[in-house]
Amino acid sequence: MRKWMIGVAGLAAVGAAVAALLAFRGGPDAYATLRQTGVQELPGSLGFELRPPPDGFVPAIDPEAARTQGTYGDRARRTAVLSLATVHDRFEGTDATAWVVLTRGICISDFKGELVQASRHPNRQGICDDRNLWFEMIDATTGDSVLRTRGYDPDVTFALARAGSTI
Repeated sequence: MRKWMIGVAGLAAVGAAVAALLAFRGGPDAYATLRQTGVQELPGSLGFELRPPPDGFVPAIDPEAARTQGTYGDRARRTAVLSLATVHDRFEGTDATAWVVLTRGICISDFKGELVQASRHPNRQGICDDRNLWFEMIDATTGDSVLRTRGYDPDVTFALARAGSTI
């Protein structure tokens, strides 16, 4: 009987320690499958790369809030893929931990001649397709947009390196 009571007391102590650890950590990571797992250069973005977020970082903004923050319409919101990452600018040496919202097929004609060029293209449908990438980085603490940039994926193979699905 005494061994049984010692075993129960030991098990209770272990359970309390695990509960205290989880309470101290804030519980299991709700966004573990969305965390960036490796370093990736954003294709065609001239110097931006994604890195894993700091260990233990807990975003104040949830992924759905970041998705709806995106600036380019309902299609972008429906098809966007997210990753929680540290965005690093190799030229400036700056970092920001943000929700990276990636959308394919979003083209923004903001350079001189792009609107005219697109209207003269023989295959207007093919000028903006899944090779064109739009990245928007939403600060995971404040919800502010910290970076918007486009990229180009000639082989349509780029996928965010997340702990979960790479879709």
